[in-house]
Amino acid sequence: EFLDNILRPTQANLFGESMAMIEPKIIYRNLKVPMLILDPISDQDIFPYESENRQLKNQHPTLITHKIYENTGHNIHYEKPDMFVKDLGTFLQTVKNQ
Repeated sequence: EFLDNILRPTQANLFGESMAMIEPKIIYRNLKVPMLILDPISDQDIFPYESENRQLKNQHPTLITHKIYENTGHNIHYEKPDMFVKDLGTFLQTVKNQ
């Protein structure tokens, strides 16, 4: 099933297809709830989507919070646990206050 997601995404289920064909502007075009994007960036980044995430934030400026984690790998919560907890807590408080 995982290989179908990667090699034949249009034949996979919708969730599998969305993982392989990462198109946030399509997936989130009708966004109506707050969203937190935690964006790790580094020289060895295997998912370099900073500019796409920034564009998505610009598309939904009142709904999306975009946090960039410099020099961080994919496992933000292990590499930068204090920042992760702070950013998540701030986001959750914002959602609670709405």
